[in-house]
Amino acid sequence: FPAKQIISVKEWKTVFSHAKRILKKGIEKRGTSISDWRDLYGCKGENQNELKAYGREGKCCLMCGGTICRIKQGGRSTFYCPDCQQ
Repeated sequence: FPAKQIISVKEWKTVFSHAKRILKKGIEKRGTSISDWRDLYGCKGENQNELKAYGREGKCCLMCGGTICRIKQGGRSTFYCPDCQQ
């Protein structure tokens, strides 16, 4: 992804708005259970059903049909579609 040192106030507000919506949805779905994770009540989260790219390296993007890529950032994997996410 192209690095940006400065973003406009409008861009920042857009990113903030989307992040807030996504986090709220994740909380409502009780988190993301990738393996055997459970909350303090012993329940799995349901947010993993919303993931469109995670764990799909080399597979078709569910949104556009492009190929999902994986990069390492700070020792963690990030999955993305280079066609949809710029």
